[in-house]
Amino acid sequence: MFTYQVFNGYITRLKRARSSLVISPGSGYVWPVNGLRIGPAQLATDYKDLIDHLARRWTAADLPAPISYLYLDYVQAIGTLLLTTQDTDRTRLIVTRVLNQAMALGRSSVWVEQELNFEGMINGADRVDFLRLDLEQTASVQNNILDDQTLDTYNERLTRFSTSGDD
Repeated sequence: MFTYQVFNGYITRLKRARSSLVISPGSGYVWPVNGLRIGPAQLATDYKDLIDHLARRWTAADLPAPISYLYLDYVQAIGTLLLTTQDTDRTRLIVTRVLNQAMALGRSSVWVEQELNFEGMINGADRVDFLRLDLEQTASVQNNILDDQTLDTYNERLTRFSTSGDD
């Protein structure tokens, strides 16, 4: 049996040590206050239905297939995103928007996976500032010359959540 305590804005799991409760700092038992942290082991149990549903949507999407993806590849990409966002609604929204955009732009599953990784990476950051910084860094690496593909990627990412989609 475990007990939980709020400490400095986090929920910390306390564990019984003989007859007293002790905090386990640094043991991985620290979660944000808004809920318990989703762990990798839970992906195959507690979140299996959500991940399966999103993976089936991805496999059913009409995307060009330059290389074949296995169902496990879809499950792994979505599971990684869920671990990153720690939010089922946000994960569902990101996957839906990226898939809708991929179908509209004729992108492949490779692109979808790349964009899911990108969305996980910037989760919680100011989207516009991060995209602008990414564009500036790309420009400085390329001697202040931006090609069409770089600008297209910037615009695709910038508009992904600015329009309503089938969520």
